[in-house]
Amino acid sequence: MIIRTIQTLNCQSKNLFDLATSLCITPIQTLEIISKINLIEDNLIIWNDGVYSLTREINFLSEEVLLSKLKDKNLDYKPIILDEVNSTNSYVLNHITQFNSLSIISCELQSAGKGRLGKIWNSRLAHDITMTTVHQLPITINLSLVPIAIAVAINRALKTYNLNTQIKWPNDIYYSGNKICGILVENVLRNKKNNVIIGIGIDNIKYFERNQLIVDVLLEINTIILEYKTIGSRKFLSEWLDNCIHYKQLVSLTKNGLHIISGIHSGVGENGEIFIANADGVKSFNSSAYSLIFNK
Repeated sequence: MIIRTIQTLNCQSKNLFDLATSLCITPIQTLEIISKINLIEDNLIIWNDGVYSLTREINFLSEEVLLSKLKDKNLDYKPIILDEVNSTNSYVLNHITQFNSLSIISCELQSAGKGRLGKIWNSRLAHDITMTTVHQLPITINLSLVPIAIAVAINRALKTYNLNTQIKWPNDIYYSGNKICGILVENVLRNKKNNVIIGIGIDNIKYFERNQLIVDVLLEINTIILEYKTIGSRKFLSEWLDNCIHYKQLVSLTKNGLHIISGIHSGVGENGEIFIANADGVKSFNSSAYSLIFNK
């Protein structure tokens, strides 16, 4: 009902009675929905001169538009757009038997998005990009490098929008000192294939057209997975370093809130591990349980 209410007001401002009639609910229920929406995004809906209206234009996703744009790029993804979901990754994991390779699931509202180390990422209503793709990859592929590869792919896509983005280890995307994209990669082994579930959350900082942004991201993901399969990881590992925001700088690693090491970030390895050099030498750490701190 949240998305339906916004869709209704996106077409035309309405008084309370007309809005309730359009939604097939009572005026009291309508006010409750409006209150809930404004708790999610402050003052998204306002009342003025007897009518309710939106304070910003809403850029809804469309399966039809996505299919058309994907076809133009010769991409064979199958899109599913949900109104509201707690997490697109959780949704895919709970329905994994329904999804084949090159599925794409996105939504207008994600209320409990999954991040690394148990962190939560919530999207802004019909504004940010929250999506999960499914790729069936060979069982022999090194899955530990997939997050690195996907970070490079999304960084490429965002640079086509004239954003000077950079990558933080292992796969966060930064712009102007702020994190604007997080990636969570999970895997389900089924039918002797790795069903790689790639969750992506992008802050739509410039109000880009969301359907087009999704397609541009998918194009780069498709390209880099093909690169990985055919020529290996050397190219995108080098590109990752070229775009790293803290390469050759002083960084610190923590684990469960405890300081582990400080030193100079000196590279990444063939399994996506980070190398940190200090007076004790060069040590490597994988990305599964560590958080990196650096001076922005």
